[in-house]
Amino acid sequence: MKISEYKVMKSPAGYYVGKEYYDDDFNDWLPYSRNSDYYSSQKEAKRLLDMIIKTYTQNYKTLLDEN
Repeated sequence: MKISEYKVMKSPAGYYVGKEYYDDDFNDWLPYSRNSDYYSSQKEAKRLLDMIIKTYTQNYKTLLDEN
């Protein structure tokens, strides 16, 4: 199964950070997970996504530096 990286997604409830998966039967990307609360604006959800990526990158670099 193909699963996307974290991204800003939209539903009727609002914007959120989540992942999609590729469905061969539908030949399209469909929602896979919601990993945040809902936000009223895309900008708010993007801010969270940027923070997640920054934290992940810093933690990964720290692990590499320790070894």
